[in-house]
Amino acid sequence: LLIDAMHEVANVDHVAPYKRQTNQVKGCDKKFCENVLPKCHITLRPRSSISSPLEDLAEPGHKWQIIDGDGRAKVSAEYGYVDLKMVLSAYPKDGPITLKFDVEHPDLPVTLCEVPCPWGRCKQQRVPMLGNVKIEFDGAVITDFPNLKPFTQKDMCFVVVASASKGEHRLTVTAAGGENNNVIFSHLIHY
Repeated sequence: LLIDAMHEVANVDHVAPYKRQTNQVKGCDKKFCENVLPKCHITLRPRSSISSPLEDLAEPGHKWQIIDGDGRAKVSAEYGYVDLKMVLSAYPKDGPITLKFDVEHPDLPVTLCEVPCPWGRCKQQRVPMLGNVKIEFDGAVITDFPNLKPFTQKDMCFVVVASASKGEHRLTVTAAGGENNNVIFSHLIHY
């Protein structure tokens, strides 16, 4: 009976819409938490089954690199840790990276996040993204970032656009400022 049930589940060709079964998350607007799941594209390792590789969204030809964001690879290997804070990294000379993605649920935000510096100490000329990147969304330069809770948390995440239309979009990020300024990011979240 159990094997038959497992085969039936494995052969289902669609997934039922997400519906939160618990009480609403405190401080979270229903439109962000109740009936939709965000799509989370990340560089961190390991990834959950509902996240996908951020670097896979990048259009070919960019010079950004995936690096060990806080120098954990050696320690992780030595002590058996599984979490790695891998990030997309660039300097102004590296030019832009363009991420192509599809929004399925309109009128919801698109958010970028960076990994915080370990213990607040940034290495290798790393600077925060805000104020040190040029961001374009579908070709339009973004200069005013909406302060939309709960997405703007701990100076790590910021909303690029508060309301994206359904369909394909392109987000372009270019490191700016001094030639030695290193910027990184690790998450793109949309619906």
